[in-house]
Amino acid sequence: MLVKTRGRALGVVLLVCLFSTVVANAQQKADRPFKMTGHSQVVMRFTESCYPGSQYFPMGCPYVGRGEGVASHLGKITTTDVGIFPLGAAVIIAANGDQLLFSANNATGLMEINGGTGRFDGATGVAIGTLTPDGDPIVDPVAGTLTQEFSWTAEGRIKY
Repeated sequence: MLVKTRGRALGVVLLVCLFSTVVANAQQKADRPFKMTGHSQVVMRFTESCYPGSQYFPMGCPYVGRGEGVASHLGKITTTDVGIFPLGAAVIIAANGDQLLFSANNATGLMEINGGTGRFDGATGVAIGTLTPDGDPIVDPVAGTLTQEFSWTAEGRIKY
C-alpha cells in the first residue's frame, strides 16, 4: 500500500511539473519580425508657437492622423495617432479588433511597441518607420490647419 501511495504521489508530482513547464513555455513571448505599410492623412493644428513660416515649424504642433494599411501578425489594419510633433502615440487595430499600442518619435522614425489587447496584451518591440509625403500639404488659414497625406512603412521586431 505504501508503494502505491508513493507511486501515485510521484505521478502527481511529475504531472504537476510537466503542466508547469507547458504553461511556462506558453507564457513566454516569441520574438518575431514585424513589418507594416500603409497610408495616412495627418491634420496639424496651428498654435502661437507653431505655424507655417515660423522658425521651429512643425515642432510643437499638435496633430491627429488616421490611416489604413497592412501589418504582419495583424493583417489589414486601421491606425489612429496623436501627439505634439515630433512625439506621438498610435493605436493600430487589426480586423478582428486586437490592438497594438505604439509610442513614436516622428523626427527619428523610432517606434516602440508598448502593449496591446487580445493576443498583443503585453507586447513589446521596436520598429523604424519612414513617412513619405504624398502631394503638397493643404493649408487652411481659416481653420488653422495643415493637412498632409503620407505613405509609410515600418520594420522591426515584436514580442507577443
